[in-house]
Amino acid sequence: MGANTGSFYLFERGDKQNPPKYRDMITINEGEVSCLKFSSNGNLLAVGTMKGIVLIFEINIDNVKEKPKVILFHFFF
Repeated sequence: MGANTGSFYLFERGDKQNPPKYRDMITINEGEVSCLKFSSNGNLLAVGTMKGIVLIFEINIDNVKEKPKVILFHFFF
């Protein structure tokens, strides 16, 4: 989930038996989060901001204690 505070929240996937579990809140200083998109395997997350900035995060889905890492930062005019 994204927020207008420049943060987004990560949850572990749930299923019919177990609800999603809160994993982490990531704060970026690049403006309001306007969109989020996971890769098909769940290891990458693209985050777009209202300032036209896109960040790509690498997420270790097997180690919930490891913080996501920014692997790409791009500004669109």
